[in-house]
Amino acid sequence: MGTKRAISIIGTGDFGCALAKRLIQNGYQVTIGSRSPLNRNLQKRDEILKAAHLVSVRDCIIASNMVIVAIPYKYADSLKIHEDFLQGKLLVDVSNPSKRSEEKSNAEKLADLLPKSIVIKCFNTVSAYSMGDDTSNEHRQVYVASDDLSALEAVAQMSRDIGFAVHNAGRLHMARDLESEPLYLFRGWGWPTLFTIGLFLMELLYLFVVMYIAVDRYDTSQIPTYVLYKATGAVSVNLLAFCYLPGVLAAFAQIYYGSKHTRFQPWLDSWLQGRKQLGIYSLLFGFMHMITVMSCMNGSYFDYLFKQQYVIVEVNATEDTKIPVDTKMNLHGEGCIATGLIALCSMGIIGLTSVPAIGSLMNWREWRFIQSQFGFVCFMLTVGHCMVHGVARWMIQRDLLLRNSFMSLILPWLTLFLKIIYFVPCVHMYVWKIRGGYEREVKYDSEKGDAESYTNKALDDDSGLSTQSGSDEGSEKSEESISKKASDASDTFTEFREEHETSFGGNDTNL
Repeated sequence: MGTKRAISIIGTGDFGCALAKRLIQNGYQVTIGSRSPLNRNLQKRDEILKAAHLVSVRDCIIASNMVIVAIPYKYADSLKIHEDFLQGKLLVDVSNPSKRSEEKSNAEKLADLLPKSIVIKCFNTVSAYSMGDDTSNEHRQVYVASDDLSALEAVAQMSRDIGFAVHNAGRLHMARDLESEPLYLFRGWGWPTLFTIGLFLMELLYLFVVMYIAVDRYDTSQIPTYVLYKATGAVSVNLLAFCYLPGVLAAFAQIYYGSKHTRFQPWLDSWLQGRKQLGIYSLLFGFMHMITVMSCMNGSYFDYLFKQQYVIVEVNATEDTKIPVDTKMNLHGEGCIATGLIALCSMGIIGLTSVPAIGSLMNWREWRFIQSQFGFVCFMLTVGHCMVHGVARWMIQRDLLLRNSFMSLILPWLTLFLKIIYFVPCVHMYVWKIRGGYEREVKYDSEKGDAESYTNKALDDDSGLSTQSGSDEGSEKSEESISKKASDASDTFTEFREEHETSFGGNDTNL
């Protein structure tokens, strides 16, 4: 077997053995180095590992040109005595620090420790379990960083051979980001989680005040299900509104700035990045709402959703007793259930496409259609479900401030109103003009020949908002020359827009 298919692994721990097993399964000749090879029996761990050569660390280093260091970093100093044997070899660091640090990464420290070797960072974002699991399709991506491009490509090709999708992370100093990533606990979920909990508690407090203080006609035994049913529904629709609202605010901010290059305020930027998490929580509370509704769906709780039928029992000659009996739902009840199920299924589709394993199977246009256009339809269906449920009762009972079904729709109505303004053609087109590269305050500079200025001039001419030239020398240029430059700049802008289209549509996504 050729030496290019030979790989050395230093370390017999869980990760080293899992990686060795995967390499052997894909046709590599694996040599494993250990401090005490005579005391290790890898065949007991897995029958496949009997194909690996278990030798000393020095013999392991000599066996191939690529050496994977699968030992804790605190033992990396032990490799210093083998520095001469490691000269010119590719040294793959898979370690992770125990805590985040602003200092150099483990890979950079290893490169300083062994300057004669070429260090590559890889596999540190994959666990030993995921590495050894042959059935799961999750966590099948790795990031590679190195200062040597040929070494980086060699490790990348080896990673592809064993079934991983490879992402080039850049130079070796990027290993700091790669090593800090596994140390975060639910990164990006912090404030969305706290916000969701706070919103849920506020809704419970509001319902408790309304139902047991202001109205005082409910039984405390209804708290576990009936109150939960009201609270989860209100939280779900409001979280969905919070997914859409920042995109509209971002669009209006771009109109105000007149440019896409001005950064949003930190709070808005954080809000935009947290929409996926808020959408997932909205889906979760939607399912909780459905379960609680099903658990107490009867005429005693929802008498207004059922046809009113009674059994009359004659007590005496002057008095009869009416006993209500459960019966079929009326049109109001059927409409509530139907719109609710459709809205919840729509939210489920959007939630599924948020899963990387599913979203990666779709191209950008498909994914954006589901998350943006179809998502907005889902939002309207959800609001429609709430209105189908509540409007009939609002007409009868005028105390709207005490109606949870009304109060929970104030923010969604506001979001829909702002969305309608955004979709007005003159507003919508102007926003996309800005996202396409137009800057309102940039003027044409004839001396610098700035491509973006020419593009602005061409865009203004097309929309009837022409800019002034800004100098007498520019006005003396021939129309033919200016037209040619504007055309070239427009072509450059078009290529740029197509290349970076994914960043332009970000403000319209929700989950």
